[in-house]
Amino acid sequence: MLRMHAAIAFALIAMSPMANAQLWGTSPFQNGAQPEQGALYVYDPDTLTWIDGKNVTLPGFTIVGITGLTTHPRLAPPDEANNGKLYAILKVSAVSGRVLATINPADGLATQIGNLGDNFSSLSFREDGQLFGVTGNGATVPETMYLIDKATAAKTLATPLGAGADGDIIAYNPVDDFFYHWSGNSTVVYERIQSTAPYTITNIPIIGTTNGETFGAVWDPCQPRTIGSVSALGFIGSNISSRFNYWFTDGTVSASVGSNPDDMRGLALVGGYACDVDLGVGIGSLNPSPAPGNPIVIDIVVDNAGEARAMTPTLAITLPPSVSAATTSGCVEDPNGIPSCTPRIMVQRYDIATTIYVPFQLSNLWKGRAVTITVNGTYDGNAGDVVATAASGSNETEPADNTNSYRLGDLLLRDSFE
Repeated sequence: MLRMHAAIAFALIAMSPMANAQLWGTSPFQNGAQPEQGALYVYDPDTLTWIDGKNVTLPGFTIVGITGLTTHPRLAPPDEANNGKLYAILKVSAVSGRVLATINPADGLATQIGNLGDNFSSLSFREDGQLFGVTGNGATVPETMYLIDKATAAKTLATPLGAGADGDIIAYNPVDDFFYHWSGNSTVVYERIQSTAPYTITNIPIIGTTNGETFGAVWDPCQPRTIGSVSALGFIGSNISSRFNYWFTDGTVSASVGSNPDDMRGLALVGGYACDVDLGVGIGSLNPSPAPGNPIVIDIVVDNAGEARAMTPTLAITLPPSVSAATTSGCVEDPNGIPSCTPRIMVQRYDIATTIYVPFQLSNLWKGRAVTITVNGTYDGNAGDVVATAASGSNETEPADNTNSYRLGDLLLRDSFE
């Protein structure tokens, strides 16, 4: 019963473009009121389509841009409340240095942690929860990597970097336990940094053509990308051309893709460092026992309570013999989503040209989101079970709730949800 009610609550917010988003970006140059002029942005991490944006506020101060963004990795209890929290480097008017803060993506409200004391350009978490940052080329102590206390903003020297020119970006790779570092514009430096002392640095020759300075990067544990004839997991990167590209750890870089409202200096992908999800199924009907020969409506809700996005989710639906002439609404295969349904996952995307929100279909089910499939049929009055099973291409952490059944013909459930 609780699972059904939770799923319905999720479904009600699923259309909100900024709710429970997975891929976030930030602009270092602006923080306006219009979605395309804000400092915090949402993207579909799979197509890299821009979805929405907003400004970020810090009470008593004026934020003029955000130079870095990251999310806390997936941590075990009692620290699980920090999962998905956005940590940012704020450029604040009339304040020297950069301010470390957290951002509530629901309302754009920033909470100051402390002043970093220099011009930092990038943040990234190691898998154990230790925060790292690097200073930019224009800092007092430029191109230097620090350990940062996420509770106070106090910094401790890790290692000088000193390679490249404009722009210094780091991103953690949980597969090999290294940080990766990008620096430079006309000549881009790409290197690997040991994540623990002595922080040994290894240069990586670039294979392919870069698109100028790399502005942001984040590891994607869920979606392999294809560069040439090779498909592999890697980094999503943003560049100075207001576009994206993909980076493999061997130095291979893709051509630019996508189009952004501004240059994305920071990128953060909610979901921890593994593609772990928790799909659940709820089934209900407002009238599970109509008179024989009457219509019956059954709602099936699939929600994702895990950290990462559920890749290409599917739903297998089995109806009892007592339901005939059944059709579906909410499947890609509509009206023929039985026995196999690919849920249609929709959000609202802001369209700059028309300044209105328009429907946009996602391929994957984001963290904290839900989708509803409605089955319409004719009921013959006999009891029987509706059974639904959800699956995806991600790592399922709680398979016990992937299948649910719902009894039709039980008068005790009339006008109620199970």
